[in-house]
Amino acid sequence: MPQSLYGVRVVDFTQIIAGPATTRQLALHGADVIKIETPDGGDIMRGMMADGALAECKISPMFQYLNGGKRSLALNLKSVEGINLARELIDRADVVVDNFRPGVMARLGLDPDDCRQRNPGLVWCAISGYGQTGPKAGLAAYDGPLQADTGIMSVNGLPDGDPTRLGIMAIDMYAGLMAATAIFSALLRRAATGEGQFIDASLLDGALHLMAPQIMNYANGGHVPGRNGNRTEAGLPTDNLYPTATDGILITAINDAQVANLLKTLGRDDLADDPRCLTTETRMEHRDFVESVIRDALAGDTAENWEVKIRDAGIPCARVRTVPEVVEDPQLAAGERLVEAPVPQGVAADPAIILSGGYRADGDGPVCRAAPLHGGDTEAVLRELGRTDEDIAGLRRAGVV
Repeated sequence: MPQSLYGVRVVDFTQIIAGPATTRQLALHGADVIKIETPDGGDIMRGMMADGALAECKISPMFQYLNGGKRSLALNLKSVEGINLARELIDRADVVVDNFRPGVMARLGLDPDDCRQRNPGLVWCAISGYGQTGPKAGLAAYDGPLQADTGIMSVNGLPDGDPTRLGIMAIDMYAGLMAATAIFSALLRRAATGEGQFIDASLLDGALHLMAPQIMNYANGGHVPGRNGNRTEAGLPTDNLYPTATDGILITAINDAQVANLLKTLGRDDLADDPRCLTTETRMEHRDFVESVIRDALAGDTAENWEVKIRDAGIPCARVRTVPEVVEDPQLAAGERLVEAPVPQGVAADPAIILSGGYRADGDGPVCRAAPLHGGDTEAVLRELGRTDEDIAGLRRAGVV
């Protein structure tokens, strides 16, 4: 049985993380994603965080994760013939994704409105830093500055410390997932109406939705959030990171029954009827007392042992693991969450270990396929456009491909 997007052609004008993360979702579901890259090196992610044969071939593990299953066409968009070839591809495409600044595609001669007039069923998703309109629309943007600009850093870190940047590319990855969801929706809409759609997606939108609780609390009640360290925005004393005899452990006991079980597990049955521990309101009122009880009890054993005991009591918790520990976690192996990426044809290198599709499904679920070499599919794509060997040789001599 074919995958859900089998037969859907995507022309992908994206690079780095957010855009490729978007088209990755389409490739995982069987779409034919043609990645347009510059002839002089292509996507800069090709060479990042790689060594050995993978570095020499410009297929870093992160690049393979973001671009598995795609095809690469090295195309000079600064040439007239390159733009003409891109236009031919767009005219035959179902989806176009770009992550240039607003207006760049139009200046290149690939205006989305013009392209959609020629191809009315086309779904075009433009991913930018701040969206297509507004005073910041033309600004360059990456994940880090957006964390500062959208307040994420203002609520991250210790209360008496500096604003802190997240140690992950959360905005890039989340914006990519949001954009991919919008594309899936637009394709379903097209199946019903025959009409394409223009989608305005941005890192700003991804960041704002990650900040939804804080933004809505302020917009509706005037509450200005601060840095809570490892406490949640709610500030519950039973939802925090606590030290043990070894490492830290994050415990989240939210309701009264969970707190009662936590106190019992910690050996403090004597507090079961203590008014200071009975309800969320009284626990918040006596936060210092409740936190001291938990801290003192946890000091008597290791994080590993407490994790087992507290989980057995039905309370969500986890000790703070390192990345090497996470990679070795049997739970990852049980769900095939880390897989060997197929080595591109002609590459003499050990397979990279990458994350799989993000979920498991029977039938035609997400499939891990090899990432392309830079320009590795140029000739095949050009032949699909009707170009002969002589034509292709001429395009190479002219620096178009």
